[in-house]
Amino acid sequence: SSRSILIALSLYMLSRPDYLVEYGGLVSECSSIFSQVLRGRDPAVILATIEIIKKLYSLSDQNLANVFICKTAPSLFELLSAPKYQDVLDTVISELVSCLEVLIALAPPKTNTELIKNITHVLVNKLASSEQAGTPQESSKTHQVCLQALQQIGPKYPAQFKEVMNADVSMRQRLEQAILSSRKRSDSVSEKVKKFSEGRNKSTIGKPLSINFAAFHQT
Repeated sequence: SSRSILIALSLYMLSRPDYLVEYGGLVSECSSIFSQVLRGRDPAVILATIEIIKKLYSLSDQNLANVFICKTAPSLFELLSAPKYQDVLDTVISELVSCLEVLIALAPPKTNTELIKNITHVLVNKLASSEQAGTPQESSKTHQVCLQALQQIGPKYPAQFKEVMNADVSMRQRLEQAILSSRKRSDSVSEKVKKFSEGRNKSTIGKPLSINFAAFHQT
């Protein structure tokens, strides 16, 4: 399977001579293969690839991890932001955002804020797009994951997040609007569930069940 091949490539990279990192070579070529897979159309394969990438990002071998990050991180951002990947995004969005959060944590201070800025910009745009989607079922997971990610990034990196928000008033307003809309939607759903439950309870009081469960006891 594709996942097995990628795992084999990962093990191959881990066993390479050190000079192959210094000159690119094997690690660079293998990283390019991962990037190509991320540009595919099979959600299951892409999801498995992201899972492997996240593990490789956290390797203790920083030389290997850095080469791998430089080669594959742009493809992760493209996967999250490019409209052409929207049909596979709902399947991989949770793991993709989790992988990008690992990337933020690993970034040196000078690039940390820039990463947060870029990721925040893409996540807010995804929130705005999901708000405008015609059918909630198609956008609910992406909306939920993006909103949760932003709510985690803010408290975890308050200084950087505040700097990013203050530098882009339009983005801050869109985020505030998305949060407000999400709360209204949540309140509306809760109210509908409550009314449905109340109506169902009233309609079934004193009425016998119409389903015959005797068949479950037959051998």
